[in-house]
Amino acid sequence: MHSTHVLISFILSCQGGIMSTINESSLLLIGDEEASLLDRLKLKPTEDFDPVPPQLLRKYIGYARKYVHPTLSEEAADVLQVTVQYSHSRIVT
Repeated sequence: MHSTHVLISFILSCQGGIMSTINESSLLLIGDEEASLLDRLKLKPTEDFDPVPPQLLRKYIGYARKYVHPTLSEEAADVLQVTVQYSHSRIVT
């Protein structure tokens, strides 16, 4: 089973009725690789902003700590290192 599907199932089971208006297929769009992160984070005109309840956020963070283990590619690590060095050099001067 794909990890995204497992996470979505977990979230939906924790929320029950609160998330009844959100279906699993709309949550899968969060991982759509074709859209930029900025586009995926923007609210559509028909969407209402509903912040995540603190209890669900704690469960989500607990799940992520247990099951999500991201790794940086060598290229991403290099970009991060250069960015941090640049930021630090601007602070010092």
